[in-house]
Amino acid sequence: MKRYLVPVITVLVSVCLSLAIVFACFIYTKDTLVNPVGLTDLADLAEKVRPAVVRVLVKRVEVPSDVPDLPVPKQAPKHKQRSSGSGFIISSDGYVVTNVHVIRDALEIVVVLLDGAEFDAKLVGHDPMTDLAVLKINSEKELPFVRFGNSDTARVGDLIIVIGSPLDFVDTMSWGIISALGRKLSNSSFVGFIQTDAAINKGNSGGPMFNIFGKVIGIVSGHFSLTGVNIGIGFAIPSSIAQSVVEQLIQHGEVRRGWLGVHLQTITLGIAKAFGFNKEAFSVIVTHVIEGGPAHKAGIKMGDIILFVGEKKISEKRMLVHMIANIQPNSKVVVTVWRESEEKKVFVTIGKVEDDSSEKEEDSQVVKGQKIPQLGVTLSLVTPLLREVYNINEQGVVVIAVEKGSPAEQKGVKFGDIISKIQNQSVTDVVDVLRVLDELRTAGRTDVLLYVESEFGPRFVAIEMKK
Repeated sequence: MKRYLVPVITVLVSVCLSLAIVFACFIYTKDTLVNPVGLTDLADLAEKVRPAVVRVLVKRVEVPSDVPDLPVPKQAPKHKQRSSGSGFIISSDGYVVTNVHVIRDALEIVVVLLDGAEFDAKLVGHDPMTDLAVLKINSEKELPFVRFGNSDTARVGDLIIVIGSPLDFVDTMSWGIISALGRKLSNSSFVGFIQTDAAINKGNSGGPMFNIFGKVIGIVSGHFSLTGVNIGIGFAIPSSIAQSVVEQLIQHGEVRRGWLGVHLQTITLGIAKAFGFNKEAFSVIVTHVIEGGPAHKAGIKMGDIILFVGEKKISEKRMLVHMIANIQPNSKVVVTVWRESEEKKVFVTIGKVEDDSSEKEEDSQVVKGQKIPQLGVTLSLVTPLLREVYNINEQGVVVIAVEKGSPAEQKGVKFGDIISKIQNQSVTDVVDVLRVLDELRTAGRTDVLLYVESEFGPRFVAIEMKK
């Protein structure tokens, strides 16, 4: 009798084990693997957030290419150029977030809602360092809006959606995943971008990237492409950076960033041992202290290894730059350094990164990021923050863009190079550059000699100017 019970018991045990495994898999899948919304629910998500996404229309003055010299005289021929981008409303009273490059040099800005309603927009403030701008529109009724989420909790593989007006196709949604986090681009050490494979094209800039909960975790800033169209590599400014920037722009009209006044390098194990720092954790080392800056006044020295700011442990350069930037000027912080084989605490009063515009006269009409068509480059002042982020010691102007096929590109001038002299004359700002080039043109010269500082050391570069 017992002999017949064995196979029955075996079958029952097998069935129970199978059901237990299936149930366990179901529990694991439901709680861990499946997103709170399925692919079929993306339509519900889009319907919820679309009304807060706007189109940003911009009218700006374009200077014809046959007027090569800047500053632009008032009588120079001009014509109006129209362009567009995207944005999103963050409050019922009409604050709108977009990109700086969408509204740069705008004469008029118009915000268009999903229902077609148009509003003249006022620029509240902009921050070139993060490419973020805040606009304000006035409506008699409350406007639909969306809220920021926490991009710090985002993970590679998370589902996201992007809404905007790519290539003037209004109210276009695309979806994809987060491909990478903290992506550092060659032209930005300050922002670690969210990378996505969602379709992003020209016109998406300034638009929101939503997580599956309908929260904004990124602001679309651009895409990488060799052809000008989407190839599945797009970038967004994370909300963890954007939210504080937007709040300051609304409150102050500017971003008030802290400044330490040092140049930094993330140390390797070899460098650490050479300084007698034998701990396993990595940190950053001070390679230069700016005279008269907050660090100099507090007694921080070249060769100091920065371990902590307050209670926060420092592991790499960009982390420290971000942390200091987010500290309000005039705040007092304790910086723990490793010096002469022991820890020391230094009390620092954080300084303020000055706005570039305050260093220029309004009448010059020269703005940050000035194109120099004669050379085929775009130049900028070397600001305190640029010095700190890029470890710039030299005086001069910094190259922030090089025109493809230009004389400068042909001679190997690259992003980040410092031009300190032109024709053996020192240049400290873009006005100096324009003055020297104008003198050369007046003298009938077509060639110009630049003294360029780069990561490979200083060199002379001879360039034939464009006519």
